[in-house]
Parts: sequence; structure tokens; C-alpha cells
Amino acid sequence: MSNSQPNFAVKPKATDYSLPFRDKLWRQFVIGLPYFWLLLFFLAPFVIVLKISFAEPIVALPPFTQLFDFSDSASRWVMATWDNYRFLSEDNLYWISYLKSIKIAAISTLIC
Repeated sequence: MSNSQPNFAVKPKATDYSLPFRDKLWRQFVIGLPYFWLLLFFLAPFVIVLKISFAEPIVALPPFTQLFDFSDSASRWVMATWDNYRFLSEDNLYWISYLKSIKIAAISTLIC
């Protein structure tokens, strides 16, 4: 008499390496696309604000200078300046606000 019951001793693995390359590539694309989308729209505003922070303010549209100038008449091609950050470090209003926010964060941390 033969044993006709299936063999349940062999369990399939979670990562099956027998998938074709195209299926693995498609799976990585489907998983990676939302991450790329979030990364793009999360980092893009930070890059824009970083660019504006190194530019000089002017009365025009847009209200800041270009960060790079590749024209032949330009004496330098990087037009970045640290003046905005220097202004933040010299004005006491920003230091007081920063220290008060650190104090509030510390108190909130201790309470919670």
C-alpha cells in the first residue's frame, strides 16, 4: 500500500530565489516607487530653502539672487553667501528664541 498523502514537511521559503529576474525587478520597482516619490517631495522643499538661505535678498522676482552664475562676465560662478547665517548668529532675538525653545523642549521631555 502506497502513501498518497502530500508531504508537508517541506515548507516554502519566504524568499524564493527561483523567481525570474524580471519578476524580481518588477517587485523592486513597485516597492521602490513610493519611496522615491516620498523622498522627492520630502527633500525638494528642503533643497529649495537651503538654496534661498545661501542667496542674497533683492527686490525683484524671485526675491533672491541666483546661486550659480555660469556667464562669461561673472567673476565667480558660485554666488553663495553666509550673510543670512551671520545675521542669525548676531541678533539676540534669535538666540533668546532658540534657548527658550530648548527650555520648553526639555520641560516637555521631563513631564512626559
